[in-house]
Amino acid sequence: MIREYPIYTEATDCQDCFKCVRNCPVKAIRIEDKHASVMSERCILCGECILECPNNSKNVRSDVEEARQLIKEREKVIVSLAPSFISEFNKDETVRLVAALKKLGFHGVSETALGAERVSSAIHREFNQPGDRLIISTACPSVVEYIRKYKPQLRSNLANVMTPVVAHAKFLKANYGEDTGIVFIGPCLAKKIEAERYRAFDVCLTFNDLREWLKRNGIKSDRIKPSPEDDFIPYSAKNGRLYPMDGGMIAGVKENCAVNDLNFMSFSGMKPVQDILDSLASREFSRKLFIELLACSGGCVNGPVANSGSNIVSKKLSVISNSTYQPERIRLDSNLDVSFDYDVEPVEVESYSAREISEALSRIGKDNEADELNCGGCGYNACRDFAEALLGGKAETDMCVSYMRNKAQKTANALLKTMPSGVVIADKEMRVVECNRRFASLLGEDIVEIFDTVPGMKTADLKKLVPFHHIFEEVLETDEDIIGEELEFQDRVLFYSAFVIEAGKSVGFICQDITEPSIKREQVVRKAEEVISKNLNMVQEIAYLLGENASETEVLMNSVIEAFKDRE
Repeated sequence: MIREYPIYTEATDCQDCFKCVRNCPVKAIRIEDKHASVMSERCILCGECILECPNNSKNVRSDVEEARQLIKEREKVIVSLAPSFISEFNKDETVRLVAALKKLGFHGVSETALGAERVSSAIHREFNQPGDRLIISTACPSVVEYIRKYKPQLRSNLANVMTPVVAHAKFLKANYGEDTGIVFIGPCLAKKIEAERYRAFDVCLTFNDLREWLKRNGIKSDRIKPSPEDDFIPYSAKNGRLYPMDGGMIAGVKENCAVNDLNFMSFSGMKPVQDILDSLASREFSRKLFIELLACSGGCVNGPVANSGSNIVSKKLSVISNSTYQPERIRLDSNLDVSFDYDVEPVEVESYSAREISEALSRIGKDNEADELNCGGCGYNACRDFAEALLGGKAETDMCVSYMRNKAQKTANALLKTMPSGVVIADKEMRVVECNRRFASLLGEDIVEIFDTVPGMKTADLKKLVPFHHIFEEVLETDEDIIGEELEFQDRVLFYSAFVIEAGKSVGFICQDITEPSIKREQVVRKAEEVISKNLNMVQEIAYLLGENASETEVLMNSVIEAFKDRE
């Protein structure tokens, strides 16, 4: 069965904030039609996009139905429970949790930590082989995925052993039969890809999936009375329970847990992991070195779909208190072969000429180096990185904040310039934010000269320009619009409306000169009222474009342009 990718985007919830782009360690996000989607061929399933999405538009595929179907089809289905379960469910709940899982139809529950112990045993043997070399841990599937796709030159340094869940699946099938169904439950997204790629186990569920499943079936673990048989099968783990925290794997591999042993190092978090692998890619090693790498900061207890209700210290303490370190356990089950040879599937790195990059930069108004702000608003660290994303079809021009701001400014200026009414926007200090030439012409030739010298008369003191500045002050003070009034000014009669743009901060003013022979006055007033009514909303939209909180989206700009076309 072909399943959708484990991470998917709810397009209607995506607010094109580009936070997922900004935080994705491998930039595996494509922006299309203002929505972000995960590029499966580039993704390493670290889950950063899920954690960082402010609108929860990134979701995790649920495989509960697959697990239910597996229980119907197989005689025995066993849960492989991740060792981080102890940081999700307190120790007193463990027995009841096993009983609850049995109520869902599982034959039994076994600890993935048993597979971890067999991995530790295999790495212990590999590390003690003659010769100096660098060995990189394979317990974290996201790190393995990163090396397969982005650091293929380090593939030979990966430990030649299975991941703990794959080793555990092999162990369970050896004990309960090859036809045994296995469902992994834990805090890791990348295990979903492992299930599909290696076919060692059948389904991967998250702890959240489990909670939802129990809730749907009306099973409350705190009300269950467990029996003596409700315990882990075939027995409980020891050292392997340390695996979900950074350094836990090393503790399982070593016979002596001395912290000053230079042959063992541990790092967690994708940024440190990337930095470490970058530094290792071109180095020769004159000693044995085992490096434990975990994509999640602090380890699996801090996985992307782990419980965020408790802090990392509490989680680690719960893991440690649930573990019993026994050095002799590292040499168990030498007859169970958990060796594995990882393949590579490098991501194709696009290469663009300097001319192509320059042309892409020009599309977003960056014609020289001074225009390259490298602000990171688009989600990329540098403008040139963004230009390469544009060329690769991963990005859209309106992701560039400075480009959209300039575009909005130009559009607003063009609309103001062509409007038949006089328009001015002022701030609470009675300083001009923007005005058009028509407004300046209503004030006299001297003001027109000033306008031609300083287009828009930005920051000009409105109190010195017009005697009716009290109208602006009144609107700012009361937050109430004044619509369709008249005022006399320099032997003219102005038909005007003054309106709030941002409460207490800015005000807009639009007017028409209706000075005509008295016989035509009523007709002119009606015409002026019609013109102002047609232009009022547009001026408010223009003011919004020019304001501090302007939206840099092409959608808003297009709506203003279309509104202007309609009203014309």
